[in-house]
Formats: sequence, C-alpha cells, structure tokens
Amino acid sequence: MAWSAKTTQSSVSIGTPTGTATTNSVTLSPNESADIQIERTDVGTTDDLIVQVQSTLDDTSETWDDHPMGQFRMNPSDGGALSFTVSRLYKFRLKLDGSGVTDTIVIDFSYRKDGISL
Repeated sequence: MAWSAKTTQSSVSIGTPTGTATTNSVTLSPNESADIQIERTDVGTTDDLIVQVQSTLDDTSETWDDHPMGQFRMNPSDGGALSFTVSRLYKFRLKLDGSGVTDTIVIDFSYRKDGISL
C-alpha cells in the first residue's frame, strides 16, 4: 500500500449570483481513503465557505446525494486551509457554497489517495 501523487484542482470559483460550485469527482477503490485539503486563495472576502461532501453509487450517470455525508464551514478569518479525510465511499465530490452573495470565493482543492496498490 502506498500514497498516490497529489492531485490539485486550482482556482475553483464560487461566485455571485448562484454562489455554488462543485469539484471534480474522485473515485475510491475498496480500502482507499482520500486526504483532502481545501485552501482559500481569495483575499478580502467576508462570506463563509460551506464545504459539503456528496457521494454517489453511479459510475457514469451520476445521481448525487441531496443531503451531504459531511459539512464544514470556513470563516475567512479562521485561516486559509482545511484538511479532512474521506473513506468508504465509491465516488465523491465537494459541493461549495458561499454564505452570502456579495463575494467571489476562490479555492484550491487537493487530495492524495492512501491505501492504493502499486
């Protein structure tokens, strides 16, 4: 078992007026987990970032959960990075929302899988 290479999706923008974005989906094999890091790269915003972990059992015609399996809230004054682990899901993505409609929030989404077979 080993760590995978770090994968990054840069400059994901959560802007006005919709205030919602999603990251690329990540598929896990059995016994894999993904260490996730969200880093806010915007400056001077006042809106909180709401991060929701959504999952699906579908491979191609994805039907994403209406209710997230986990949720985090990042206040801009709390600092710029949030890390957590996702495991035991077939496929997941992050749904990103802003708490208001006045700011554009920009993040970098990175993950590294653990438990992969080389």
